[in-house]
Amino acid sequence: MPWLAIPFADSNTREKLDVLFRVGGRPHLVILDASGKVLNEQGIEAVREYGAEGYPFIPEKILRLREEEEAAKKEQTLPRLLVSPARDYLISNDGSKVAVSDLEGKIVVMYFSIGTFTCCAEFAPVLAQIYRKLKEAGESFEVVLVSLDDEESSYEQELASMPWLAIPFEDKSRQKLGR
Repeated sequence: MPWLAIPFADSNTREKLDVLFRVGGRPHLVILDASGKVLNEQGIEAVREYGAEGYPFIPEKILRLREEEEAAKKEQTLPRLLVSPARDYLISNDGSKVAVSDLEGKIVVMYFSIGTFTCCAEFAPVLAQIYRKLKEAGESFEVVLVSLDDEESSYEQELASMPWLAIPFEDKSRQKLGR
């Protein structure tokens, strides 16, 4: 790891820190300012939810980010949800691009999935069967995969087996939508 650490042999210091910060589980992340003042004892949640966007991981910053997300939900439109500064399209399983504007007027289902999770792998064929039936019936309906996979190979494998559209793997808005 690229950061400093208390030596393993210094169990006394580690135990004092565990007590001081009420460390009940691992991992545990406490954010301190330059003078050692505690800024956030819930650092794990801040980092998991917002990554580098949450820096300096103080409660005020996390609260502001949450408020922005809540405001975005209230004002959401398909373009606001599915378009990013670098992209105004989704991709199909054959790699072709489909403009987000082509979804206007349709019922859109956002399918959040991690391809390596058994429950997702079991559910996807059920959803695919429903998707095909609705499409055959002429319904104005679309599914958009919002993959939460960390590995591109898992993402590619999942997308290849599905008949719907997806947000490209390289677009980090996938994680933001997952929150």
